[in-house]
Amino acid sequence: MNNPASPPGTFFSVDGDRSAEVPIENPAYRDRLRYLQTDETCPPDETLRALLRLGAEWLDVELGYLAHIDPAASTYEVAAVSGPHPTVTKGDTAALDQSYCRRVIVRDDALALEDAPRQGWDGDPAYETFRLSTYLGAKVVGDGALYGTLCFVDRAPRQASFDESDAAALARLVQAVEQTLERRRPEARPRQTSARLEALFEEAPDMITFHDADGQLLLANPRLCEMTGYDADTLTRRHMWDVDVSLNPDDARARWATMAPGDQHRREGRYRRKEGSTFPVEVDLRCIAVDGARQFVATGWDTTEHRRTENALREKEARLRGLANSLPGVTYQFYVRPGGEWGYHFVGEKAASVLGLSPDPDGFYDRFVQCIPPEHRERYRASTKAAAAEHRPARMELPFERPDGTRIWLLCSSMPERRENETLFNGVLLDITDRREAEQAVQAERDRFETLFHNLPTPVVHGWSDEEGHLRVQTVNDTFESVFGIGEEQIRTKDLQAEIVPPDAQDEADSIRRWLLAGEPVDREVRRETSDGTRDFRVQVTLRDDGPGPTEGYAIYTDITERKTKERELRTRGRLLKQLRENITDVVWMSPADKSEIEFISDAYEEIWGRPTDQLHDHPNAVVEAIHPADRERVQAALDTQRKDPDAYEETYRVVQPDGTVRWVRDRAAGVYGEDGRLERIIGVATDITERKRREQVLQARQDKVEALYTTTSQVLRAESTTAVGRSIVDLVNEVFGYPVVIVRFREDECLVPVQASPDVADHVPNPSSFDVTGESVVATAFRDGDTALFDDLSAVGDSVDYGAVRATAVVPIGTHGTISVAALEAGAIAGFDRRLIEILSTYAALVLDRIEYEGELVSAKEEAERLNRMKSAFLANMSHEIRTPLTSIIGFAEVIGDEATSLLEHSDSPPDAVTALDQFADLIEESGHRLLETLDTVLNLSRLEAGEMELDCSPLDLADEVAEATDLFEPQALTEGIDLQGETAEGPLWARVDEGGLRIALQNLISNALKYTEEGGTVRVRAGRRGDDVALEVEDTGVGMDPDHVPELFEPFRQESEGTGRTYEGTGLGLAVTKQAIEQMGGTIAVETAKGDGSCFTVRVPAADAPDPA
Repeated sequence: MNNPASPPGTFFSVDGDRSAEVPIENPAYRDRLRYLQTDETCPPDETLRALLRLGAEWLDVELGYLAHIDPAASTYEVAAVSGPHPTVTKGDTAALDQSYCRRVIVRDDALALEDAPRQGWDGDPAYETFRLSTYLGAKVVGDGALYGTLCFVDRAPRQASFDESDAAALARLVQAVEQTLERRRPEARPRQTSARLEALFEEAPDMITFHDADGQLLLANPRLCEMTGYDADTLTRRHMWDVDVSLNPDDARARWATMAPGDQHRREGRYRRKEGSTFPVEVDLRCIAVDGARQFVATGWDTTEHRRTENALREKEARLRGLANSLPGVTYQFYVRPGGEWGYHFVGEKAASVLGLSPDPDGFYDRFVQCIPPEHRERYRASTKAAAAEHRPARMELPFERPDGTRIWLLCSSMPERRENETLFNGVLLDITDRREAEQAVQAERDRFETLFHNLPTPVVHGWSDEEGHLRVQTVNDTFESVFGIGEEQIRTKDLQAEIVPPDAQDEADSIRRWLLAGEPVDREVRRETSDGTRDFRVQVTLRDDGPGPTEGYAIYTDITERKTKERELRTRGRLLKQLRENITDVVWMSPADKSEIEFISDAYEEIWGRPTDQLHDHPNAVVEAIHPADRERVQAALDTQRKDPDAYEETYRVVQPDGTVRWVRDRAAGVYGEDGRLERIIGVATDITERKRREQVLQARQDKVEALYTTTSQVLRAESTTAVGRSIVDLVNEVFGYPVVIVRFREDECLVPVQASPDVADHVPNPSSFDVTGESVVATAFRDGDTALFDDLSAVGDSVDYGAVRATAVVPIGTHGTISVAALEAGAIAGFDRRLIEILSTYAALVLDRIEYEGELVSAKEEAERLNRMKSAFLANMSHEIRTPLTSIIGFAEVIGDEATSLLEHSDSPPDAVTALDQFADLIEESGHRLLETLDTVLNLSRLEAGEMELDCSPLDLADEVAEATDLFEPQALTEGIDLQGETAEGPLWARVDEGGLRIALQNLISNALKYTEEGGTVRVRAGRRGDDVALEVEDTGVGMDPDHVPELFEPFRQESEGTGRTYEGTGLGLAVTKQAIEQMGGTIAVETAKGDGSCFTVRVPAADAPDPA
């Protein structure tokens, strides 16, 4: 639509001579413009984009674009843009009256707008279409004719007004653009193609990126940058899985490795934005060859809106198909395109029931025309051709002979609808046979009809259209009044539509009204307000035109509420079934009992078998032919027996797709039986288990390696030297993992020295080196860090080491002992699982090396201990000889002196004090000597017990006698010290298996201690008795007792509760240690219960014995 009264704006002259007189304020822009105008090496399209970017920057706006205008069609197309923009995109087309350009092309001046709404453009299509507040544009002429306009725009209002300098800049840009357009014309097609491809990459609405086989991004187009928030430089420093978070690096590399140039793979993924959120995408991946190397082009589409739209379209299509098929008659959609192409988009399913024809759109016109009687056929063809040529509605009635021979009358009616590239005719074929027959008997039946009218069980309205084109209701029947609550008298004063049509159905009622006014009968399903609420009706309006006068009609309202409810339920189920078929990932199939055909197969067949489902109609055996030759005979045999027992069928086999891809399938079946028990159908489910099989193979390979590692690790564990450990490691790694290079280095001083290597290492590594522990080599670094170092490509390490043919390596530390180096000849060939197993092996090796080192230390320690023990034994033997001999003499002399002093005292009436003192000194010397001798015996006993040199011969011994003898032995001492000492045993002997000497040492030490620590007036009890399989000895006193916290130290040599020179009680602290050693060597135990001030109770348990044989 023309809009001559366009709002105003500011116009500036862009005459080349005048603009050249205006100085350029920024010389940098002028210099860049000159460079672009003189650079003949740059393709014209790139120059255009550069000019647009320069202009947008120069004029301080967000976008510059070049529009190509077709004056004849009054349209314009955006031919080039400076960059991505939310409302203006390259390739956009629009009517010329929807742009500011309509003001520019009619004059030679530039139009300038700083705030279009405020300058009167609010409401104008030019502003409302793109919402651009700022605009500066001028006309562009090419080859002497109007080409279009050069425009610089911004959605935000401009703060400063455009001036003459801006107009001068625009004029220079226009000249440069016109020169570039002129230069573009004679260019060769290859450069145009390259420019178009570049423009496609730069301006594409899809997200496009190039990456190599390792996932490294090489190029990213602006759309990808816009959608993720990253700039192109940042993206090209990342990998594909940094952008697509659904990718697993190892799995992705594995898939890419199988793709050859020309291969394509489509998948779904999730792209990550810079701020961390993700969005769903569909990615089309293609492998291409660039300079002999494989690269990959990944084109991504944001499917967020697409998924919503797709779901909405499916629901809409289902509703429309349901609506079309629920309408009376056969609905169809016919198209006519320029050039004479025509056909059917859609034919309603009722074609089968109404016409006896298949509703398949292909060939429907010819099938339909052949059923029209010959005398009417040409009239129908002429009518349809005229309607198609003139794009006008078509309507005619004609007879139709169905394939079964019956004749019906059809009302053929269609309405045209213009589209951009075609004209649609939405039509309906109504079976009006009944109506035609009824018309022949109308007059005869009129009277009876009136009676029937008022007695019909369904509501009926009788009306007519007046000369002004209004519908008038004449009468309604009694059922109508009953159902809707409106009688014949009321209907003449009320608007029937307002009374019974719900508010949300007014448009539909208006449509019916228009159809009726157009003289078209109506047969629709509607919702109407009744006395019982809103209900569903089938409204059938039959029109009667008897000639001059108004056209009468009868509207019959058939209540179909129950049927509609069921239909809605069926449609819901149908949609669910369709979604199930389209979305189920397994192949669900069904065939008759005789397996003669495949009646149904789900869409997943095309994904798993790689073949179209429609192929199976003519070639059902394609399912079996796609099975791997190695599996086909077995599966065919199972299928042949399936008719007998389908429930027993379950097979796993491989399917070979047309491109050679192999998929693993698990196929199961079940029979469907009739009421008579006969097999009617076989239903099966084939599940794609390819991924599971792949995982099983990977797991099996890993299990084999683990088992081999487990089996051969014993070689390492049995190693008795570091050399054997190194050899075992190399042999094991070679045998289990098969890497060509294995080197074991051990630490010697400050170097890591190679001690063992695989046999063929010299073929791949010139000379395995030693490395300084403190150096920067990969081996030394891994050793110091204590963590495995993995290098997928040693060429990127950049050190001075000659790695020979090795490209990838893993260095695994062996604790503090050294390293294991495993290497491969291909980059990235060290598997992560292998690395973990080698780390386990290194742990075992470190333990073995620790053991070998520790055993060496133990051997040294053992030799030292044996030497010291021999010295101790020699010392004790020497001490025994050197001390015992003079000590025996001292004791003997003390006894002699004592006897002599006693004799003097006995034979002297008044012995001198010197004699008395001599007697006391003799007693003291004798007592001290005995005590020293006792200490010496105790030390020697303890030493012999610890060294195993005192042999204890355990045999039956009567402990009752031993207790009696011991108490008798200490009775004099007890009497002297005023202590009550008693022995308590059962009647008769008490046999135990002990050594007689060892028991006496223990018993005497315990009684001696008890007497020593018991004050005058106290008691000491020695008891013996049987306790199960043992005999128990108890020595209990009422002495001073001790702190229970000191009990753990009580049996250690030279330890007493009170120690030092100021201790209360004399003693060496060896008695209890000797006692414990003797009892334990006899297979017994000793324990103590004590408390400070409450005395102590020592309990000895030794094995019981049978009485010895008297013989």
